[in-house]
Amino acid sequence: MKEKFPSREPFINLDHMAGTALRPAARDAMCVWLAHSGGNPSSIHQRGRRAEMRLSRARAEVAKALDVHPAEVFFVSSGSEANNWIIGALIEAAIRKGERPRIITTAIEHDSILEMAKSPVGRRAEWVIVPVPPTGDGLIEACEDALGDGAALMSVMLANHETGQRLPVEALAERARAHGVPFHSDVSAALGRIPLDRKTLGVDAMSISGHKLGGPAGVGALIVRRGLKIDPMMVGGPQERRRRAGSENLAGIIGLGAAMEALEPETEGGMLGALSAEFLSRILENVPDTLVNTPENSVPGILNLSFAGVEGQSLLMNLDLAGICISSGAPCASGSLDPSPVLLAQGASEERARSSVRISFGWSSSRKDMERGVDALIEVVRRLRRVRSRRSL
Repeated sequence: MKEKFPSREPFINLDHMAGTALRPAARDAMCVWLAHSGGNPSSIHQRGRRAEMRLSRARAEVAKALDVHPAEVFFVSSGSEANNWIIGALIEAAIRKGERPRIITTAIEHDSILEMAKSPVGRRAEWVIVPVPPTGDGLIEACEDALGDGAALMSVMLANHETGQRLPVEALAERARAHGVPFHSDVSAALGRIPLDRKTLGVDAMSISGHKLGGPAGVGALIVRRGLKIDPMMVGGPQERRRRAGSENLAGIIGLGAAMEALEPETEGGMLGALSAEFLSRILENVPDTLVNTPENSVPGILNLSFAGVEGQSLLMNLDLAGICISSGAPCASGSLDPSPVLLAQGASEERARSSVRISFGWSSSRKDMERGVDALIEVVRRLRRVRSRRSL
């Protein structure tokens, strides 16, 4: 039975950081490949050679967008896999040298970084997890203090996935380079929102994820500077220059490459900034006791707000009934009732962290989306507060 989809989505997506629509260029490139081609890039016949040429083209598209050499691009299944890979590989390399490696990171990183500390390979390393206040004060000095003998890697995200806070990656990478320590950054939350490339940032490795920038879910890339050797993620076949065995998700990779080629971070960043600024202005004008958790030093298009007396999960569910999609609490913990771990790590009270919600715009967001979303949010917050007030009588 042929599956049918509605001609237009019945909801407004204000949760683009969790997943945004495929860019037309990515969709078209994937459809052309799936409909008319196929083939395994490892095969030596014509069909395989055609697949290899298409894989190389996608690798070049990603490389050009990030101003790196195609040989520095390794395709993976997600940003999480890329983060796990680089950390695990450098821990193992240090252990082979007879060292107990030290990993330096921050308390507001993605779970795919922080949970590595609890993994079998991660437990063999020393971890320095540096706090990050919303202002960023003291972060550079604290990270630099942890450098020196035994440091195997510093990993700091470019922008936080919950609040949008931008971290001083360029300055941190410079400090790490002075100590001869590799520096990695998960740039997934910033890509497409601000112009960026590996050389300008000064990093040795970067992780990206397709579904946040208009590519398909289930594909990402680890960018590794030539000269920085890393162990394979998986062994077996010759794929990804023997660094990640297994037949490539070629349709997904093609979509990622096309999405990267279509990025216009300066234009789109301006649009996202304007939408989020007007959204915030209207909230502050109409909803008293609103706490803004997104600091000024943030990437455009991401807002994190707390509404006194309103639980984030209740707000999320009521907005969902109104056809508005936002995030509450930990964005990667579906159905979680836990307060935001990022806000807790930054010293927010449990009440403030539990009442937080994330609104994120993306490349396909429109002014109409913003207006419908902000009107619904204002109405739902007012209604939930009235219900709470009556219950307290």
